Amino acid sequence: MRRHCDAADLALYAGGDLGLAARLVTGLHVRTCSRCRAEVESFRDARRALREESRPMPPGLDWDRLAAEMKANIRLGVEAGECVGAVVEAPGRRVPLAPVAALALVLSLFLTLAWWQARSLRPVHRANARPEVADGQVVLKATTGAVGVERNGEALTLVHAGGGAGSVSVGVQGSLNARYIDEDGGQVTIHHVYTE
Repeated sequence: MRRHCDAADLALYAGGDLGLAARLVTGLHVRTCSRCRAEVESFRDARRALREESRPMPPGLDWDRLAAEMKANIRLGVEAGECVGAVVEAPGRRVPLAPVAALALVLSLFLTLAWWQARSLRPVHRANARPEVADGQVVLKATTGAVGVERNGEALTLVHAGGGAGSVSVGVQGSLNARYIDEDGGQVTIHHVYTE
C-alpha cells in the first residue's frame, strides 16, 4: 500500500504554492494516484468557484497581486520569526529570552550604580571624632533631640522639650531644620538654625 500525500500539500500543489522539490514529489504522486488526483481537482474547482464569486468585487481589485502580497507577508513573518531568536521553554509556558535579558541588564545596571554610590559616600561625622574647626568658623550640630550652632567654643543649642527623636534635614547653604512631634498631644515643634 502506498502512502498518500497530505491534504495541505495537495491544496498547496493545486494552487501552485509548493516549493520546487515538494512540487516535483507531489506531482509524481498525483500522476499515479487517482485518489490524490481527485483531491487536487477538488481543490482547483473550489479555487475557480471562489474566483467566480469574487467577480462582483470593486473594479481594479487584483486578486493575484493581493495573493502574491499575502504570500510575501507570510514568508516574511516566518523568516522574521526565525531571526528573533531561541525561546526558553518551561513546562506549560514559553519565556522569550529578550525580556529576560533586558531585565537582567537593568538589574545589573541598578546594582552597579548602587554599589558605586555606596562606595562614593563618606561619613560626614563619626561618633567619636570631632571635626577640625578653624577660629571664627561656624559649625551646625544636630543630635537626636537637639540642634545648635557653635563658634569659637561657644554654643547655642535648641533642645526639644519632649526629648523624643525627630527628623533633621541639612541644607546646602548652611542650615539645619529639625521637626519633632509630641507623641501624646501630636504637637509639632520646628527648629530652624542657619548661618550667614
